[in-house]
Amino acid sequence: MNDSTNAVSDALGAAANAMTDSMVERLATTLSNSMELADRLNDPDTRDAVDALLAGITQLHRTGDLQAAFELLHVLGAVRSAATDSMVERGATLFEHLLSNMANEEVADLAHETKEAMREARAESAAAPSRGGLMATVALLSAPETQEALRFLVGITNRLKAQP
Repeated sequence: MNDSTNAVSDALGAAANAMTDSMVERLATTLSNSMELADRLNDPDTRDAVDALLAGITQLHRTGDLQAAFELLHVLGAVRSAATDSMVERGATLFEHLLSNMANEEVADLAHETKEAMREARAESAAAPSRGGLMATVALLSAPETQEALRFLVGITNRLKAQP
């Protein structure tokens, strides 16, 4: 053997003699975990997922959006840290109140009737093309249905203004 091989052999022997049982155990655990990770990375689905993740991170970095993503995560962390139990409870109560007010038969009926009215109005509007011009607008405004619709909209607007 030559001198460099002897030197390496001596260094490895010294390292082996210097290792304690706990060091050997940690080294074995680390090697075992490394092999487990390598096995998982050999799975095609996992490999594809890691490739997609790395490609996405690379794209975010190229466009400068990676920093924005981290800033958003910091904001979410700050909001989470700042939210007290009382705030979360009030938010949940508000959400529950909104749902209970919106989830009733009257609102469902109103939504359905509004949808149907809009569908029918769209069909009627498409079937009767506009003539255009000032006289056509005057004729439309003089129609009793138009005046009735305008009065209805003005009535809604006035009621909404009167609400506190």
